[in-house]
Amino acid sequence: MTQAVTRYHALYESIRSRRRRPETYKGADALVAWTKLKIRTRGTGLRSLKAEARLVDALAPQIRTLGERALDEEVARVRETFLRRRIEREDVRRALALTREVARRATGEEAYVVQLTGALGLYHGRIVEMLTGEGKTLTGSIAAPLIAWERRSLHVFTVNDYLAARDAESRRPIYERCGCSVGAIQGEQSPQERAPIYARSIVYGTPKQITADYLRDQIRVASIPSPWTGRQTLGSQMGMGGPLVPGLRAALVDEADAVLIDEGVVPLIIARARHEDAMGLVYRQASQLAASLDEGPDYTIDALRRKAELKRRGRHRAQAQWQQFSEPIWKAQRRAEELVKQALVAEHCYKRGQQYEIVDGQIVIVDEYTGRFLKDRSWEHGLHQAVEAKEDLEVTADRETLARLSFQRFFRMYPFLAGMTGTAADATREMERVYDRPVVRIPT
Repeated sequence: MTQAVTRYHALYESIRSRRRRPETYKGADALVAWTKLKIRTRGTGLRSLKAEARLVDALAPQIRTLGERALDEEVARVRETFLRRRIEREDVRRALALTREVARRATGEEAYVVQLTGALGLYHGRIVEMLTGEGKTLTGSIAAPLIAWERRSLHVFTVNDYLAARDAESRRPIYERCGCSVGAIQGEQSPQERAPIYARSIVYGTPKQITADYLRDQIRVASIPSPWTGRQTLGSQMGMGGPLVPGLRAALVDEADAVLIDEGVVPLIIARARHEDAMGLVYRQASQLAASLDEGPDYTIDALRRKAELKRRGRHRAQAQWQQFSEPIWKAQRRAEELVKQALVAEHCYKRGQQYEIVDGQIVIVDEYTGRFLKDRSWEHGLHQAVEAKEDLEVTADRETLARLSFQRFFRMYPFLAGMTGTAADATREMERVYDRPVVRIPT
């Protein structure tokens, strides 16, 4: 057995020395990558987690006899152990038993063995799959203090602002009794309001909000010539002596399959207007031209895909009109057709009060699912300008990209990553390949 373990460690070190991701291995190297995964997950599989959860459950009678003051003293003692990072298995068991009891007294919710199993999986950096109704919220809230103690801070990602605010408030009694401060990042908050929230132990928010704040920090830092200038600049901009997001230490992702896989490759882009749009007249001409065509004989609209197609008659009629325009862009046949089709899409597929609204003479995008205004966002590839021309507003310029970052790359920056989901079965291989995170399925 000793020789086998030594051989596994030798294979593990050989992978580290090659500095390649596991999915790049072929043939015999695939076995080495598999061995690496087995070594790293040893002792944290479902069977081991369930055994540990039963040991945690066995501490319940002893923990329940503690008075309120004695419970607080025990929590403070085990928290100090985690802060010093001198953590043994017994410390993890007792810490989880204590947070379980804190949750029971604060909310009336008592975690069962399966939820303790899930919490241990989260603490060990796993993607935990639990069916809907099995208590993922409670599972995450008894694991979060342990992660926040050891990692100093924890970002908990939810799918929207409402859930972030709701969960932060409903879990607040648990976290505060465990010595952790908690807050939620909301879309309408200013940087001055967000700064003290990011300084708390546990921060709830959506991937878009936290990733955007991180990118803005990078933009500010990139323009600073020296550390001293940076201290003065960041302090004057934010009312504090550092970046808005103080660091990426640990992340706990709710609905992990949707956030990490479905939206993982979507880039978040921060941009700014460069100058007044020189093509304003062209977009207006395209809008007038599109309005002169007849739906059916001249073009078709696919409202579901938000696409327009010119028919032969429509193409000839449009061409006869744009040949009278003096702007050079109308001399390019394909680009001219694209402008007309974009104007048709803006006319038929984007309605005021549904996809956008006009506020202070500007187009403001409306989130179709929540109805919220997205003031700092704009459509790409000329669509925003086409809608402005349709509404006879000032046509703004295309934006200059300052920074972009995919959610997949952002989450891989965290030294510690865990997640919860109800449906990870179809994304298990992607979780292991992209994020190097094993999936643990918790039985009902």
